[in-house]
Amino acid sequence: MTVEVNNLKLYDDFKDFSKFQNQIEQCKVNFLLRLSKSYQDAQFVFYNVLGQLALIEDIEKLLGSIFRNYEIIYEPVDLDFNSSPIDNKPFIRVDRELVAVEGTETIGLKRASDLRQLLCEHTKCFYVLEVPTNKKMDDNVQSFVVEIDPRNFMESELVNGIEDVGAKYLVLKLLRGEKVCF
Repeated sequence: MTVEVNNLKLYDDFKDFSKFQNQIEQCKVNFLLRLSKSYQDAQFVFYNVLGQLALIEDIEKLLGSIFRNYEIIYEPVDLDFNSSPIDNKPFIRVDRELVAVEGTETIGLKRASDLRQLLCEHTKCFYVLEVPTNKKMDDNVQSFVVEIDPRNFMESELVNGIEDVGAKYLVLKLLRGEKVCF
C-alpha cells in the first residue's frame, strides 16, 4: 500500500502568525502520527514537505522517528490534492485514490479587521486582529491592545462621540503630544 502526502511544509514560516508557530507545527506532527497509526504497513511518499525554515536533516529525523517506510520527493511537484491540516481539509492519496482524512485537528489562520469576523470553521483558529482594540483578547488572537481611557475632562469631551477604537486612540495620542504607533 502506498500513501502519498502533499504540501505539509514542515517548519514553514507563518510570518504574522509566528506567535502560534509551536501549535501549528504540533498540529502537523499530530497529523503525521495519526497517519502512521492508520496506515501502519504502508509506504509513505512525501511531496512538498520542506517548509521555508526546514533543514533536510531535521525533516528526515522527524519522519524517520514516525514512519518505518517513507520516501521524500525533494523537487517541487504540483499535485491535485493538499494534505496540510493548516487552513485546509486534508486529503491524502492511498493507492492512487484520494481519501479525506477525517477526525483530525485542523487549524485556521485568519486575519480580521473586525471582532465580528472571528468565526472558525476548523478545529482551532488563530487570528491576527488588524485594528487596535482596547480589550484583552484570548490567547488565540494576536492583537494590538491600546489604552483609550481619557485622563481628564477635556479629553473625555473630545473623544466622547468617537466609537472607533483606532480613531479614539489616534485623537488621544495627538492631544497628548505622544508618538502614534501601530
